[in-house]
Amino acid sequence: SRTLRKDYFSDLLLDHTFCISSCKIESISVKDRSVLQNFKLTLMMASDATLSISATEFADIFQKQVISTHDRNLFVDFSIRIGTQDIRCHRLVIWLFCEKLRGKLETTEGSVLTIDGEQILNQSFRSVLDFIYCGQITAKSSEEVIDILGAAHRLGAEIVKEACASSLTDPAKTSYFSNNLMYLLDVAQRFECPALQEKVGNRIAENFSKFFPIPLMDMDPQVWLGLVKSGTIDVRGEHQLLECILTYVRQFSEPKLTDVFEQLISHVNFFALSPEKLFQLETEFGGNSVCSQKLFQAFRNL
Repeated sequence: SRTLRKDYFSDLLLDHTFCISSCKIESISVKDRSVLQNFKLTLMMASDATLSISATEFADIFQKQVISTHDRNLFVDFSIRIGTQDIRCHRLVIWLFCEKLRGKLETTEGSVLTIDGEQILNQSFRSVLDFIYCGQITAKSSEEVIDILGAAHRLGAEIVKEACASSLTDPAKTSYFSNNLMYLLDVAQRFECPALQEKVGNRIAENFSKFFPIPLMDMDPQVWLGLVKSGTIDVRGEHQLLECILTYVRQFSEPKLTDVFEQLISHVNFFALSPEKLFQLETEFGGNSVCSQKLFQAFRNL
């Protein structure tokens, strides 16, 4: 089994000031927004006395109470309908964490919001909901984590997507990450998860020579750009990196060929190329403005 965790209730306090009129408490305010550990919740009393509690401690207390309402189904005021099942929840909580549902929540006057059951599985939605309320999900497999990631993407629950990315790429927990890099890269792009794409891209860069040219030829140009910019890319030298880039861009036709070539060639160190490689570039791409400028500087340095 796999456990996803994230402490996020402290983040909810960063941009909020709470006003309470009872017990002569005039306000609770958050100070020093630069560092979370320095945050203090200050209670300004009528007698000018000041009581302080750290934001982390307050968040722990707050989270326990929220978990309690979730576990006991207290104060629920809304239902999400998936297929034939209604899942009770709090409208405000869903609005806070599910960005893609905000528009529907704001325009839905009733107490039920229907979601396409073909797009989001009931169990995956419940897992997302559990994480939003409790900060933890126990998943039985990496495949289940990917299902949760897909549900989080369709709901716009970014904190859940980040937690899924951390779980899928943790080598201490599973060999799934190392053995399924290209599949996970596709998952990252399909579900628009930059955190997962970055981690997978870095691992591919570290093992670049093992993957090239297949299946890297089918990768998105932006992923290639990330590989080329990586300081850990596994190539024998700048000449090999150049050959890989040229092999990749030649599969495209204009104008995409020029666009991709210019993006990638900008990150090649021409000063580390041999004269033979420079003449090869001049012959094939000398008419390209980006390439010709870098060639001019490199030739002057010979």
